[in-house]
Formats: sequence, C-alpha cells, structure tokens
Amino acid sequence: MARVIDDVLSEAALERRSDARTFARAQSYVDRVRGLRVESGRATASVQGSRVYVVDLRWDRDGIDGECTCPDSASGNFCKHLVAVGLAVLDAAGPPPSDAGRTAVEHYLSTLPAETLRELVVEMAAFSETATRQLETRAALASGSDEHLRKELEQATASVLGTGRWLDYRQSFGYATRIEGFLDELEHLLDQGAADAVAPSALRVTTRVRRTLLHADDSSGVIGQAGQRAVDLYARACREGTPDQAKLGRWLAKFRDDSPGWPIVTLDDFVDALGEKGLNAYRRAVAAIERRHADQPMGEFGARFELDRMLLELADHDGDVDGAIAILEQGQHPQFVAIIDRLQVARRDDEVITWLIRAVDADRVAVDPRNGHNPYWLDADRAVELFCAAGEPDSAMALARDQLHRSPTPATYDFVLRTASRLGRRDVERARVLDWLDADGWSSGQTPVVLALHEGDVERAWAAADRWGAGHAWPLLADAQPQPRPADALALYEPALDGALLQPGRAEAQNAVAILERMRRLAVAADERDPQGRHVETLDDRIAEIRVRLRRRWALIEELDKAGLRGG
Repeated sequence: MARVIDDVLSEAALERRSDARTFARAQSYVDRVRGLRVESGRATASVQGSRVYVVDLRWDRDGIDGECTCPDSASGNFCKHLVAVGLAVLDAAGPPPSDAGRTAVEHYLSTLPAETLRELVVEMAAFSETATRQLETRAALASGSDEHLRKELEQATASVLGTGRWLDYRQSFGYATRIEGFLDELEHLLDQGAADAVAPSALRVTTRVRRTLLHADDSSGVIGQAGQRAVDLYARACREGTPDQAKLGRWLAKFRDDSPGWPIVTLDDFVDALGEKGLNAYRRAVAAIERRHADQPMGEFGARFELDRMLLELADHDGDVDGAIAILEQGQHPQFVAIIDRLQVARRDDEVITWLIRAVDADRVAVDPRNGHNPYWLDADRAVELFCAAGEPDSAMALARDQLHRSPTPATYDFVLRTASRLGRRDVERARVLDWLDADGWSSGQTPVVLALHEGDVERAWAAADRWGAGHAWPLLADAQPQPRPADALALYEPALDGALLQPGRAEAQNAVAILERMRRLAVAADERDPQGRHVETLDDRIAEIRVRLRRRWALIEELDKAGLRGG
C-alpha cells in the first residue's frame, strides 16, 4: 500500500509537485538528508549536495510547498532537495499498517489469558532493543522509581557524545545525526512522563554539544540545531519534573554567562520549573555576574550582551517597565521599538509619544525597516499610527514628507500617499509632491523620472529628462509603455550599445544583441509614428557597419545571425 501522510504527502504527490526529472534525481539524495525533524504538516532538514542546503518542507490540504537554500529553489522551482526530504519523511513513517491485520491481531490478543499474554510480550520485546527499553521504562514509571532508567540513559549518553577530536564538515553530519537520534529517544521518554530520568541526560547533551561546537566545522548548522533541541528538551524535563530549584537557578545563570551565543536560552523556558526558590537563586547569581561586569557599560556587545538579556528578562518578568527601559536605552542607539512596545502595554501613552519623537529626531524611523523586525528601527507606518492615535496628524504628515525628501524612492512616495489618504489629504499631498518634482534644483533627472514613471506619467518623466537628463533611470524611461517618444528612447540606447561593443566575449555579444533588438522595436515604432522617418533604415545601416568592423568577433556575428539582425 502506498504511503500517505495526512492524506497529502505521498510519492505520487511529490512527483506531481516537481517533475519526472527532478523526482528521479531526488532519489539519490534521500540518503544525504540529515537532521530530519518532522512536525505536524512540516519537516525541516539539511541535505548534502554540492553544498549543504537547508530545507523547510510543508504540506496541508492546499498541497505541498516549501523552501530550500539552493539556487533552483530561489528561482521558484520545487527542487530535488525538497523532494528528497519529502521521501525521507515517508521512509521514516514506514509502511501504513494494514487495518485488517491490526484487527486480527487485536482480536487474537483479546483471547489470550494474562499469563500467556505476558510471555508473548516478553518474547516480542527480545526482538527489539527499543521495545525492551520501552517496557523497562514503563515498568520503572509504574514502580515509582526511575533510578535504573536514569543510569541506563547516563550510559547511553556517554556513548553517544563520545568524540575527542576535531569534527570536520562531513563528520559533523554523522555526529549530529547520532545526537538527534538520542534526543528522539529522550523526547519519547518525556512523552511517557519520565522527566526526572531524562533531565540529567538532556543536561549533559546540552553542555557537551555546546562545547563540541567550539571544536567542529558546523557551517551547515546541524550540530547547533541539535544543541538547541537538547536545551529545549532539558527545559521541558525541568518543567515537567521535580528539579532542585535553587541548583537549577544557579546553573541557568552560569550557563548563560558562559554563553558563546548559542544555544538560545531564555528565562521563560525555565521560569515555571524554577519556582520562587529557584528564581531567587537565579536573581542572586545574575546580581553577582552584574557586579563582576560593573565596569562595562550597558548595551555593549561581548561580555555584557547575555547579562543585559538576563536583566531585561527579569525586569519584564517583574513588570518593571522603567528598569527595562534603562537597559534598552543604553548603547549607541536606544531600542526604540522594544521601548515603545513596553510603554504601550503599560498604557503610558504620553511617554510613547516622547520616545516616538526621540526616534524621529534620531532618524531611526524607516519606511523599510532594516532586516525586518529590528528593535532599533521604528516602522514608519507604525509611527504614523502612533501620531494619529495621539491626535497629532500634522506630525504624521510631516514625518511622511520628511521620509520622502530624505530618500525619494517609490516606497517613500507611496508612504506619503498612504499617510495622506489616511488623513483625507491625498489629492492635496499628491499635488504637493508633483510640484516638488517639477521644481528647479535637481542635479540629475533620475529621481523625478523614476517617481513620474512610478506614478504612471511617462510624459512627465520625459519632461524631467529633457530638463535634467535621465541619469541612471534611462533604461526605465526608454522601456516605458506606452512609449510616446520612441525616437528619443532609441537615442537613449546609443551609449549603452557603444559600451556593449567594446569588449569581446559571448556574454558581451548577447548583451549587445539584446540592446539592438530593443532598439529595432523602438525604430519600428518611431517610423510608424513618423511616416517620413528613416530610423529602421539607419539602424540597419548601423548593424551592417558593426558586422564589417567587428567581423572577427565570431561570437557577436553568431548572435547577430541567431537574432536575424543582418543589417541593410
């Protein structure tokens, strides 16, 4: 029977989602899948190709999708690495059980007396080490003593972690696979309620993997991924078990103080396990660390970075907004977004505006915030929303204009119109922007040309080019559609053609021919507009001249022939 997961993921579905050639090539990559993690409707893994690629495969009732860091996926294709991960998921799931067979087995077992059933279970367990361990685990949990299980796990941990050498790039995959397999077992035991037995092993894996990362080539990230999973499982074991809370608090502070930056650990991960006693121990340990770093100012990266994170988390846990702000405003730039977030939650609206104005004055408001959600840069649309909520629409509009004047781009132009529409001033502000674009003073017409074309006004763009030149925006202007001035657009291509013909080579020849093809379309349009025009004839003469002058450029001649550009 064909394997199907969630009624969606199957070999047939993967083949339909890709194509026959990609599916066939993916078969040889299944064995190269490393660090496979399967969740509901999702699988992540690394795949060893010419490089290591990170894969995120997803499936739901709408179908199968995903991303891979390979060039083929970046081009919008469902690549062989995505297919390989899908096949690995199916392999890991194993064949589907037969409903008829399961029913027959269940019926048979129900007829057995207790003693016979016990003997059968012991016999079956002997065929599988995993099954034996599962029985031992359940027995330990039922007896209320997990000491035997804990010792077994400690022995297993030692054998899994053993490596006293530098791990090169390829060896890191084998090591990570071994760790991930052991973590699978720990997670399964956690699901059965063996938190206290699992915790020591999860802790040992966490600390050892972090140490190993300092002596391994983990450029693929597979060991780091295993380390993050290990600390997450340790946190879960602590939350579900009965740890020594004070000891846990001291460990957490020291582990974070010694952190090289990974794995990522937060107070929230452990706070439920710490309790009041553990949290107090954690506070005292963090205070001691702070005294040790007293000569270093807040906001400094390096030694204080993790300490400041710990202090910030404690302030947030205590609801100490002022304490959090004192941390967030240190350093070269305050973390405006994080500060405003906390003030809004605390409903300290007056201070929200104070910090908003500080962000504006510091030029830390951006239409396109750096790197997505960046705590140092406030999104311009959010700034407008805050000004409007505070009853300051003029400040919102002034901010939008300032963004445009500082960086006149299509994005800031749209931001001005978006803000103006919100305030019921769109027509007025649009007219104001267009007047500004038409004003004297531009050293180059590039900005007014780009914005006029963004507005869809090609005539205005040509007017700007006539006054100040098109600058680097000339290709946009020459290719604008509809094109009211094809002859002038044709002239804009002349310098580009001359430059393309300077260098030999296939790529340069293809570029020159592509320019000539665009020029010919413009020449035809120019002659259609002006029946007396001779633009096509002139261009054909130019092509003929190029063929003669550059006749030894075989690549160029071949590309001209291929394009049918033979000249007059």
